[in-house]
Amino acid sequence: MIDPAARTPDGMRLRFLTATLPYALLSSGAVAAAVPAASPSPSVPSALMARVIAATAQAQRGLVGFETDSHLDAHAGFFRRDQEERRWFVLSGGIALRTGLRPGSDAPFGKAAEEQKHEPWGAYGNEYHFSAATCGHCAAGTLAIAFESDLHDRLHGHGTLLVEPDRARVVHETFIPYVLPGVARSALIDIEFGTTPVGWLPRSLHGDFSGRMGPFAGSAQLRETFEDYRRFASVDEAVTALGAPSTSPPSS
Repeated sequence: MIDPAARTPDGMRLRFLTATLPYALLSSGAVAAAVPAASPSPSVPSALMARVIAATAQAQRGLVGFETDSHLDAHAGFFRRDQEERRWFVLSGGIALRTGLRPGSDAPFGKAAEEQKHEPWGAYGNEYHFSAATCGHCAAGTLAIAFESDLHDRLHGHGTLLVEPDRARVVHETFIPYVLPGVARSALIDIEFGTTPVGWLPRSLHGDFSGRMGPFAGSAQLRETFEDYRRFASVDEAVTALGAPSTSPPSS
């Protein structure tokens, strides 16, 4: 979810509407997550997130590449846009180094699609504050942790993480960007995490957006998957394998 991908991993960037779409994002609404009946002490969320960030760093160690498949369906009045983008990313220690389009993409979404959002569970976790959150529908053994940042720019946001403390991993993230693109009025982005060949990282993203295009109310839905995570020995090897058709196995 550079990255999405960052829409990433691992670091993963979250991708939302760009300048190519003159309207924007979501029905705002709840950023809910989970927590047990007894709220933990203030020190618990920060300590738990330190463990999560360390586990993510282990999954993202060295050079990691992955691919994204994104579908954007946007409409406002008589305007409609149905667009596919297929992209690859190369990360070093969870920070995006390179990205590019893969064969089969439509016109690129725009500059924002190339940017790695600063996620609270990865390499940029020290840019966030964490606190206990509440949720009435959380699975047993799951805690809800709210996050926010002092950096209110297009790369940061606030929201809630659902975390499994025993395994120090995020299972779901709800993210609201501080800065909305274009004429966007609201945005809500959900990321699901799961097992990958390199560790526990984002697997899919869904974004709901709403705004206005001239006199018309507009909305958009973004669906993105994060696939084919691999480790590489060098940036050149990663770019060759991900940026062009290749049958050579990546380095382990």
